[in-house]
Amino acid sequence: MSEMLLATLSNIRTVEDMVAAFRNEKHCRRLLEGMVWPNGKVCPACG
Repeated sequence: MSEMLLATLSNIRTVEDMVAAFRNEKHCRRLLEGMVWPNGKVCPACG
């Protein structure tokens, strides 16, 4: 996981923090993709 993603997620302590971290769809998608594919999107079949 990237350092930015870890820093963002580790700073979430309250609902207000969560709202700030997931402030818009684009940022939310980047955080989610970073959690699911920490090394970028890779095909599980062919790599």
